[in-house]
Amino acid sequence: MEARFRDLIEGAPDGVVISRDGVVLYANAAALRLLAYDRSEELVGQPMTLFLERDAVMTMRKRLQEMRETGKQPSPYEYEALRRDGARVTAEITSIFIEYDGAPAVLAFARDVTERVKMRARLEQADRLAAVGLIASGIAHEINNPLAFVSLAAEQLERRLAATDTSSDVTKLVRDIRIGVDRIAAIARDLRTYTRNDGSPGAHETLTDIAVTARSTPDHAESAPQASSPRRRVLVVDDERLIVSVVKRTLGDAHDVIGESDPHVALDRLLTEPPFDVVLCDLMMPGLTGIDVYTRVARERPGLERSFIFISGGSFTRQAREFLDTIPNARLTKPFSASDILTAVASLTVTTPA
Repeated sequence: MEARFRDLIEGAPDGVVISRDGVVLYANAAALRLLAYDRSEELVGQPMTLFLERDAVMTMRKRLQEMRETGKQPSPYEYEALRRDGARVTAEITSIFIEYDGAPAVLAFARDVTERVKMRARLEQADRLAAVGLIASGIAHEINNPLAFVSLAAEQLERRLAATDTSSDVTKLVRDIRIGVDRIAAIARDLRTYTRNDGSPGAHETLTDIAVTARSTPDHAESAPQASSPRRRVLVVDDERLIVSVVKRTLGDAHDVIGESDPHVALDRLLTEPPFDVVLCDLMMPGLTGIDVYTRVARERPGLERSFIFISGGSFTRQAREFLDTIPNARLTKPFSASDILTAVASLTVTTPA
């Protein structure tokens, strides 16, 4: 019986080590392979500190003492071990008390979980990167909302001043403001680029079929292009009141513009009033999102949904990304210039819903 038991232990796929007072008394073939030893004689009689850090040995002794005092079997524990060839492996060890050669000893079952630990570390790293990506996306969104109306307001102010006195100190100050705005916008774009590389929200951060990356520089702001288009009835929907206000001023000379910061009121207008030619609608709004508004309009006034141009600060939920993948509508990313908005409105093909 003893010989058959020994054969069973020797053939076990997991490492088996018997020790007493921290000294190895027996190691099976799997334990030798785990630690890169050729013969059991190379381990037997050696202290466990040969392949375990001293802190790990102290942890093992503490757990064994708790098991002795409570009589409860502790859960398996992962220890990092040093192989003979210098490589490090992680072993999940479960220990029990036995009698060996007439004296108390500890029988430890060791399973190589090195790859599992590496995979877990990679998953944890991926989770951390995803969390950082979401934070970066949220920061970019919060920056872009106020940046949108500051950028447009500074552009309008500079253009008005440039038409009267290009050499005034006030004009130069406004140009300095626009330089600062452009630098902040570049930081926000970098944050969005990071979230895209990380696989987090950010896949739809440019305007579909309309170039928005070629922004006018402060030195040429006074000659910002004005896209020509027939006068249109435009509804601007954004929970940021200042964005609504500045977009209305931007479009007001060329179009008939109505602005709403309450998406519920905007939805009521869309469902009850004569059709708008263009709807500039924020994608992410609290309470009632741009997706909700678009979906209701598409269901209750089919065809009018084609007049939507979505605007966004660059932060998207999974639902929003999937939604944008299914629609052909154009979209603008904050901050945008006056030229961007005028081009978007001019480029939209107006259709009258049935």
